Amino acid sequence: MTSPLTVTKPIQITDARLVSSSVPADTTPLWDAGTTYTAAQVVRRPNHHLYESVAGGTDATPPEQATGGETPKWIDLGRTNRWRMFDTRLGTLTTDTGEITVVLEPGSSIGALGLLELDGVSHVEVTMQQGASVVYTRAVDLDSTPIDSVFDWFLQTCSWKPKPYSWTCLSSGHQPRSPSS
Repeated sequence: MTSPLTVTKPIQITDARLVSSSVPADTTPLWDAGTTYTAAQVVRRPNHHLYESVAGGTDATPPEQATGGETPKWIDLGRTNRWRMFDTRLGTLTTDTGEITVVLEPGSSIGALGLLELDGVSHVEVTMQQGASVVYTRAVDLDSTPIDSVFDWFLQTCSWKPKPYSWTCLSSGHQPRSPSS
């Protein structure tokens, strides 16, 4: 029996959709147009990106508008740690010393959840609620060995520290379909 290919359109996780996260918020200072910055100084913007000053000085141009051209004033260092799990880049991981718990309000019915690049994760729990009622829950134990190739499978000595992740999605839409329907 074959399964049909399912393509899932991702939703962008915004401030409104992220209800809570156990990953601490970044405390890097917010960029201010009136502040004089030195070269290599890092600032944070409301878009949850970190930027590094290239040459320093005072400039009213927001960093996200000054990263290109022949003489960029800022380098986009990517998302803050809490928000890396929601960017669209490969190789950017949200890290924490313990369990990571995230609560999302997707704003519509969702039928799939993709979790990519889970490094050192041994267990994932997903719970979907509609109001106070739990409409879906699933726990998955993962093989979290860092095997990336056939070479690694046969020759790499692996050591890893498992970390549990927990996701809760609060849905205002329909119940998800079970895999058998």
